[in-house]
Amino acid sequence: MSAPRPGELLAGRYLLLSRLGEGATSVVFQARDRWEDREVAVKLLGGDDAIDAARRELGVARDAHAPGPVSYTH
Repeated sequence: MSAPRPGELLAGRYLLLSRLGEGATSVVFQARDRWEDREVAVKLLGGDDAIDAARRELGVARDAHAPGPVSYTH
């Protein structure tokens, strides 16, 4: 499956107008919501490589913020 491009219609509703930016795990497009007749931003998650990178990053963050033992004295 190829990456979405401006001019494509998503979900029969969102017409992609231009690519606004991208990060490690997603791409953001300026789009036209044809049902509401207004401009919106549509954020699309990346492919398998981006999702794997996000999982690795989340795993590191989860390990770094793992709670220690809790003691309750009441």
